[in-house]
Amino acid sequence: MNSTRASLLARVRDFADGAAWQEFYDRYAPVLYGYARSCGLGHADAEEVRDRCLDRLLRDLPGFVYDRSRGRFKSWLSAVARTKVADVLRLRRDRRNLDTAELLAIPDGGPSPAEAWAEQWRLQGLRVELQRARQRVSTQFWSAFELLLEGELSPGEIAGKLRMSRGQVYKAKWQVLREVRAAMARQRTEDPA
Repeated sequence: MNSTRASLLARVRDFADGAAWQEFYDRYAPVLYGYARSCGLGHADAEEVRDRCLDRLLRDLPGFVYDRSRGRFKSWLSAVARTKVADVLRLRRDRRNLDTAELLAIPDGGPSPAEAWAEQWRLQGLRVELQRARQRVSTQFWSAFELLLEGELSPGEIAGKLRMSRGQVYKAKWQVLREVRAAMARQRTEDPA
């Protein structure tokens, strides 16, 4: 995902700017939710983490001034998410009366919090770029690409279903992937962290 635009952060400071809030929510809520799920939380707890992170943002926004020299928004949001996940896990532990030793004995075969956050960030970036690619290619090409992803039909069957040649089906896949790869490469250049 591209680094957070300072203009979006400035716009969400205006609580009346519904479009800014929708853009912000669409961009970051899936990352927060996905991160919480990757930490082993269930659906309801992951939604709670997402909502707590957004509440924290609302609380901090009035005095928030984005200064890239002090760090990236992505890093700040990651730290907030890790804290909120820990809070939910602590509450769960307290409800089950587990002590620290018992918690440490639970095997953790998953990724580290930093790895989980980076993966959710990357996946959300991919989702955003797929939606942008969808807007840049023809409806027929996008339909062919989706059918290829589903993997239930062969390229020949897709060609027949969409009244395309097999070559056009392969071209559709190539064009969508080219758009997405180029956008993801730009993101890595703009935001190597």
